[in-house]
Amino acid sequence: MDEFESIIPPSGLDDVLGSAARTRVARLLVELPDKEFTGREVARLLGMSHSTVLSALRVLTDRGLISERVLGRAHVFRVNRGYFLYNTLAVLFRSERRQGRDVADLIRSFLGAGSTSVILFGSRARKTARRSSDIDLLVVSKNVHDTEEALSRLRAEVRRRFGLELDAKVLTAEQLRSKLGAPFVRAALAEGLLIEGVPLEKVRETGT
Repeated sequence: MDEFESIIPPSGLDDVLGSAARTRVARLLVELPDKEFTGREVARLLGMSHSTVLSALRVLTDRGLISERVLGRAHVFRVNRGYFLYNTLAVLFRSERRQGRDVADLIRSFLGAGSTSVILFGSRARKTARRSSDIDLLVVSKNVHDTEEALSRLRAEVRRRFGLELDAKVLTAEQLRSKLGAPFVRAALAEGLLIEGVPLEKVRETGT
């Protein structure tokens, strides 16, 4: 144990990001460090109640992450870049933002070479997912067996790196065209996001 650890015990993140409301407010201000916000602006941008935002801002200001000043009749808030956890939080929130891109890159690395199409659908494609929601994929492949083996390894890696579950449907192009009425195929066609390969509409029309 560091002999100076007792000066500032290792609970800084708990103390600052101790609630979902404080985390959301901190994320907004850390990601826009040059901008000042009123409490009402923060509430509007985050879709939160004004009273909840003010409570979060009071705590964050008290902890030192946020600075406050009076501008006319308004109180405005800005992140304090000199705060000892500012850089840590900036990196953390940037990593958060990259999660979706990192997952997509991981999927491509496992499935891209052997797949005709890799489509994300379901709640994550609709942007209505909870943190624990599965990642739903529809994969069109010429070699279902090899793709299933790649998916087995991919599922383990997604679980290890992101703590998420992957639910994938694997079909050949011919099987896809015979299952156009299946709910998961309809959903993939209607709302799907292309991660890799040929758009699903083209596979449906041409079978390739």
